[in-house]
Amino acid sequence: MKPIDLNIEDYHNVVEAFHGESDRAAAVFAGSFIESYLAKYLLSHMVDDPCVQDLFDGFGPFASYKQRVDSAYAFGFIQKEQRTDLTLIGKVRNHFAHHPLEAAFDKAPVSGWCTNLSTNKLYPLTEQPPDLKRDNRYRYLVAIGKSIVNWHNKMLGFKDSNYA
Repeated sequence: MKPIDLNIEDYHNVVEAFHGESDRAAAVFAGSFIESYLAKYLLSHMVDDPCVQDLFDGFGPFASYKQRVDSAYAFGFIQKEQRTDLTLIGKVRNHFAHHPLEAAFDKAPVSGWCTNLSTNKLYPLTEQPPDLKRDNRYRYLVAIGKSIVNWHNKMLGFKDSNYA
């Protein structure tokens, strides 16, 4: 999938649409957005040349979501916790895409993956906002937003922006 030019405002549109969609559509939609934004983040570290776009096509080294996540981690562009989150996000998205009749945010294995997202560590258990405690769909969206905001800030030059 060739990267498309996205901006932070596009994410706000995704959030609005996310809330109006079924679980399946929301998971696939938001998961696809983070895949595209990760491509944009990787491109921000590369030379500006048309040949670079080919790296994201077909059998290129950045063509799949997993290749992008693993490469971003290998080059030190993301930390281990973010890599774990991105891997879980990919599992959720793929499960919804390939199991449309049985997938739900409140059913295994999706519920387990969402429970393991780092968004559960944002607050001590007793202080978590009620929605974060019980809503795996919300956890999924917050984990995606956390990555996108982090990458956006780094692309703007905030070098000390970290994942946590």
